[in-house]
Amino acid sequence: MRMQLKSYRAFVAQPYRAIEIWGLSAILLAAYWLLAPRFGTTALIICYSVYIQLDMTWDFWIFGGICPRNSAKMEFVKSSCYGYTGLKMAILTDQMRRFVMFAILSVGLMAITVIREDRTIGSVELWYTALLILAPYAVNTLLLNISRHIEFFQLYILVPCAGCGFVAGLLAAFGEQLSDGTLVTVKQMVFLVILLLLGIIGTAVTIWHMLFCIKRSYRDAV
Repeated sequence: MRMQLKSYRAFVAQPYRAIEIWGLSAILLAAYWLLAPRFGTTALIICYSVYIQLDMTWDFWIFGGICPRNSAKMEFVKSSCYGYTGLKMAILTDQMRRFVMFAILSVGLMAITVIREDRTIGSVELWYTALLILAPYAVNTLLLNISRHIEFFQLYILVPCAGCGFVAGLLAAFGEQLSDGTLVTVKQMVFLVILLLLGIIGTAVTIWHMLFCIKRSYRDAV
């Protein structure tokens, strides 16, 4: 784990880690605390959508454009005997960081909802919290297989916009159920299981895909 963190820090600067991991989450939770009494579930979706958008946008400055075969972004990795292994650990750590941050933000947003609305924690609250974690993580992870092939920021920004819109629509579709407090159905539990599987498979595919592209770039195209 120490080596993984060391590899991740080689790609991600300290100011970014401080802002993305602590600063942005604190700001969004504070914003939701202030907006929740007036806007309810809409404020939750807006705050979460902002985080998804910024998380994917900031990925451009770290791993964006590393997949094209002729990309020069990873040339410094190829000059090191440890470069490929370090990149592998950095990508894995980034996925772990992404899941943990989605979990922290989701639990925080739902805790504020419970406190502000004086609710009791039931099956609906737990189910919606799991949806807040799994849906954006699965969508975000799968979209990385597209976004990391794009080297131009103007095009790259369209990918997080699409992902953000999809997740926001999904959360809004189930937001009414959270407000009404209706019971969770079997189909909804199956939906969570599907999202969980998508997240696991998406993580494995994303890591394999990134490393395959990097390894392929060591050889000239023919």
